[in-house]
Amino acid sequence: MIRFAFNLIVSSLLMIFPIQAHAQISIFGPYKDGAGRLYCAGLIKHQIDYGTGKQLHDFLHSKIDPNTCRKDIGGVKGHELLKVIEITESKGGDLLAAMTIISLLQDYQIAVETWDRGPKYEKYKCVSSCAIIFAGAPSRHYVVGINQGSVYPPVRSKFGLHKPEFVVPENTFKNTIDREKKYDKLKYALMELVGRVGVKPDFIVKTFEISNNEIFIPLYVDLLMWGVVTSNKPYDPFQAASPYYR
Repeated sequence: MIRFAFNLIVSSLLMIFPIQAHAQISIFGPYKDGAGRLYCAGLIKHQIDYGTGKQLHDFLHSKIDPNTCRKDIGGVKGHELLKVIEITESKGGDLLAAMTIISLLQDYQIAVETWDRGPKYEKYKCVSSCAIIFAGAPSRHYVVGINQGSVYPPVRSKFGLHKPEFVVPENTFKNTIDREKKYDKLKYALMELVGRVGVKPDFIVKTFEISNNEIFIPLYVDLLMWGVVTSNKPYDPFQAASPYYR
């Protein structure tokens, strides 16, 4: 579920800190791309919150050894090495954390990918704020596996969409009109954010049409029409057999 809070006094969005442990960003590599250049890959799973965004920010701005993808004072900045992040098995979390992650992905041109490995696997792979992160990345790889009955093109996607839920003290909103104005402000902010990478506003419009206690699974063709998917191939086909891609 997407969760966020408004500070109505200063009219700005605030981070919240869910009790559930935040998603860990695992780093894999190094790998060599087709040109022989070393790069690192990331993996985000589970609940997305402030800690998830902070982990990503810290890695991107730390010195990293290209030969290990681990911190080293003699290395290079992480944003020079981290080229792709897989997002999977996440039911979302804090929307502000998701927006922070999107900004980092866009600033450093980091691709995202998710794998659809067929109906025998989990129904949802990326729900709520996780789906928004995918849509906001500069390059978006929706990869269909070759095992467990997966087919290409798929009929339904592995994304789940729904309207955000406000987390605010009781009676913070004066009335329904006030509440809906805040929703509109957020909706247009998200349209602008994903629009920077070519995603049509229809994706956000559809997201806000779904009640926050329901989940809508779009058709794969919808993702194509909305511009959400930029590739159906892995970020790096040369590494598709590695443990990172299992």
